[in-house]
Amino acid sequence: MATGSFEYRVELPSILGDDTVVTLYQLKFIVSHHVKAGLGLFCLYRLRKKPIFIFANRRSGSTLLMKMIHSQPGVDYVGEPLDLYNFHPHRSRLPQRSRRRLITLKPQEEKQFFDYWNDLLAGRYKLKHQWNLFDSNYSFLVDRLVVKELYSKALMDWFAKHFDIDIIYLLRHPVPTILSTRKLGWGHKTSSFLDDRDFVRSFLNPARAEYCRTILAQGDPLQLYTLEWCLENLPALRIYRKRPWLTLTYEELVLRPREISRMICSRLGLPDPERMSGQALRPTSTARGSSRGEIRAAGPGNRSGSWLTQVSAVELETVEDILRKFGVKEYEANDAFPADELCHFGPLRNGRGEISHSSQAEQVRLEVPTEIPVKSSAR
Repeated sequence: MATGSFEYRVELPSILGDDTVVTLYQLKFIVSHHVKAGLGLFCLYRLRKKPIFIFANRRSGSTLLMKMIHSQPGVDYVGEPLDLYNFHPHRSRLPQRSRRRLITLKPQEEKQFFDYWNDLLAGRYKLKHQWNLFDSNYSFLVDRLVVKELYSKALMDWFAKHFDIDIIYLLRHPVPTILSTRKLGWGHKTSSFLDDRDFVRSFLNPARAEYCRTILAQGDPLQLYTLEWCLENLPALRIYRKRPWLTLTYEELVLRPREISRMICSRLGLPDPERMSGQALRPTSTARGSSRGEIRAAGPGNRSGSWLTQVSAVELETVEDILRKFGVKEYEANDAFPADELCHFGPLRNGRGEISHSSQAEQVRLEVPTEIPVKSSAR
């Protein structure tokens, strides 16, 4: 057993099924999985309704949205079933990638991938689902699943073709997702996209591919993480307007939880929008540090735009340059809010530069830094 920060190593072939060597950090997930799997046996699956898929980026509010939907009776969640960075009991059932990021499928891998998902959605096994018996949202009888998926946005059409599902595409401004990801010490996987020949052939022309490789070789961390955000969302951004998906932004979700909850419940046949919107005022397990207290006091919307004080004008211009290169119009680097066309209940900023939010958000007195610039130009 060697020592070092998160470097204690132990041989666990009996658990992992091979000679894999894991760190104590990974061992935590193994123990957690087996404990939660045991507690999860108390819920009974009778899956009769369409699964709900949430496709999003890391640190984009996907856990919040998943928990909001999980608040509905009879719903269980499945959190990141393609996460191969931590212990995964069904890893061998999935196509393997050297960088643990499954972006596209080869023809010979489709049956294996389909069988994995077909069994999961049929309830033949449970994975990364509800376990806390004291959670007021725990459902003992489950007839519907909500699946949070962060790693396969290039396959959204594949999922829609092969399974009868409802899809929610969740977007958040790239800068706060980058800041949050880097604060947690999580690396980027930009090279995974450029190493995937099918992805490059389908979504990048030669000039854009060369631009990406230049950033990969010479770019600073902000450029690399921004490029990752663009590559991750590029397939969905090209087609979401033509699909029957429900496209949401994190910004509108937290500033208008009541209206968005009513819309979600109406679109997806869920019964309790008030309970759903109330969930938006509770910090999720992925909220970190001081943000948990702020969310408890005033909801997640009180922090919308605060990230603008953490980046310089030069850094914002760097981000904007990459967004322009990819034709991203949904966000501008120096504007905390999404384009008006993404907002279901009107622009998030009114003509005076003030946030236009829901009555529920007004009650919690959302605070936004005065440094947020007012946009005068049309988008």
